[in-house]
Amino acid sequence: MKALILFAGLFIITSSVVSGAPVPASKVSKAFFNGFDDFHAHRQSTGVALAWTHTSATVTGFIIQHSWDGTNFTTIDQVAPDTKGWNNYHDAGALPGFNYYRLGAILSDGTIDYSDIECVRIVKRK
Repeated sequence: MKALILFAGLFIITSSVVSGAPVPASKVSKAFFNGFDDFHAHRQSTGVALAWTHTSATVTGFIIQHSWDGTNFTTIDQVAPDTKGWNNYHDAGALPGFNYYRLGAILSDGTIDYSDIECVRIVKRK
């Protein structure tokens, strides 16, 4: 049985034993990679800027999701893919506190490939 902890976009294999036989970490970790090559989020001016790339040629769109707790996500927008490389989005509605984001790549067969989670902390200025 495999156990995996996902924290801030990093994979940490805590156990890689299947049916009593150890599995090399290189083989286990590859099974958990999604089609997102890069996903970055950072504070920009009055909001949060998101930028990402995705390897699949079958992406028909992306959903942008936001969460206050990193667990319960709400879709805040849906955008068309940029076929020339980097995709970008600006969340002007980000408020002070921890803002968690994840992306969903909508594939042509209707499935959704979710990204890792990015967190941006916005501190209220005095």
